[in-house]
Amino acid sequence: MNDTDKKALLRRTTLLSASLAGVSFASWTTAQERDLATLELDALTVSARVWEEPVKEVPFSLSAFEEAALKDGMIDDSRDLFRATPNFNFTDTGLPEANLLNIRGIGSSSTFLSPSVTYYIDGVPVQQRAFDQRFLDTKRVEVLRGPQGTLWGQSSQAGAVSFVTENPTETVQGRIAGSLGNFDAYTLEGTLSGPIAEGVSGRINVQTHGRDGDIRNATFTSLTESVEEESLRETELLAANGKLRFETGEDTTITLSGRYVSDEQRPTTGLLVNGSDFPINSLNPIPLNELDSMGMALRVESDLGGSKFVSITGYESYDLLMEADITDGFIANASMGAPPFFVGMLNSLRVIEEDSIQWSQEARLQGESDSGSTWVVGFSALDSNFDSSTDVTSPALPNGKYAANIEKTNTAFFGEATILTSERTRFIAGARFNREKSDFSGAWSGRLPPAVDAFDEEGSVDEEFITGRLAASHDFSDELTGYATVARG
Repeated sequence: MNDTDKKALLRRTTLLSASLAGVSFASWTTAQERDLATLELDALTVSARVWEEPVKEVPFSLSAFEEAALKDGMIDDSRDLFRATPNFNFTDTGLPEANLLNIRGIGSSSTFLSPSVTYYIDGVPVQQRAFDQRFLDTKRVEVLRGPQGTLWGQSSQAGAVSFVTENPTETVQGRIAGSLGNFDAYTLEGTLSGPIAEGVSGRINVQTHGRDGDIRNATFTSLTESVEEESLRETELLAANGKLRFETGEDTTITLSGRYVSDEQRPTTGLLVNGSDFPINSLNPIPLNELDSMGMALRVESDLGGSKFVSITGYESYDLLMEADITDGFIANASMGAPPFFVGMLNSLRVIEEDSIQWSQEARLQGESDSGSTWVVGFSALDSNFDSSTDVTSPALPNGKYAANIEKTNTAFFGEATILTSERTRFIAGARFNREKSDFSGAWSGRLPPAVDAFDEEGSVDEEFITGRLAASHDFSDELTGYATVARG
């Protein structure tokens, strides 16, 4: 065989190989298209209206994230949730207990008032000053926009954020996961779940998370010299979340759950944007923010045949200690012209201590008729006691200590019904009668002029109001549903 014949054979072999590859690729592509054509995603199921249903049947605006979406989107806390949720706004003040929420522009940060946006963990309302925590063992997050309260919980004017945590599994399962990142960030998480005895199962999740600070802090030792100490925005968190589930019969389930979170941070609340060394602070001493919180819940569910009874008893508490220099040397230098050294030597120290205890109780009956209509009636109560003290030592501000106490009680009756007027059309009507009572007392004790020596103050609010919701929804097709809702919070 001469060289010409060899080249011709080589070309034919190459073309044959390419053709076979093309047939193989075409066959794979056809199979892939066939699989995609028959692929059906599971409908997202939510419990925004206390029973589980496809998200498209809920007659108000909401966003829901299941566990996989939370992990894929790296949604670990409210700051991340805000970036992924329309009309959900989160303001980071630098202090976790003072961060703010609003939905559709409506929100309240006052501890004297009920929150406009309420956080719930498995149906238990979380205290307003302790809502901003890292998510723990979360199965699903639902952000409900618009007034809530005709079906469950508190009378949330702007909306609610509902966390559904994982339940114990029927088989023994375990999981360990971890991650590393810049600024020496780390996360280590472990979960163990499964049966303990006949009719009893449990689940425990433990997580630790931390990272170094990313903002430098300078302590001035003279007019021109400074020493850079540990960075600001350093965090360290340890948390545990657990459940015990008791099957007391075919019709009754009792779930006891609890969680504990210890969150320590070195926060900063302000920076000089136009500084030459931005970002940098000059705070002396380094701020410290320690927030320890815990929650417990007892949930009883009983199938009564044509209806279901649900009782949720919740306990929430937290303790806060915050020590901080409230005068940054660089900001003071820019505003007053005083050298950072001068401001740093005459620092303004603020110490805040808070502790709060909250009890809640909810009981409801819910059912579904043979025609598919649903109904809920219930009662809820909440009692909280909040104590705080703020102590200021400063060369420029009034020196002294202010202590306050707020006691709140809230009771309500609520109900809502969904009536099917046809196979595809539903009308919804609900109402809530609410009574809120708040008592406030405060006392100031001054130390140095120009501070006032002492004074006391007190006040109370006692009001009743009715809220409600009217809605209608229609399934135009199996994939398309339209609704209209009018609600008052």
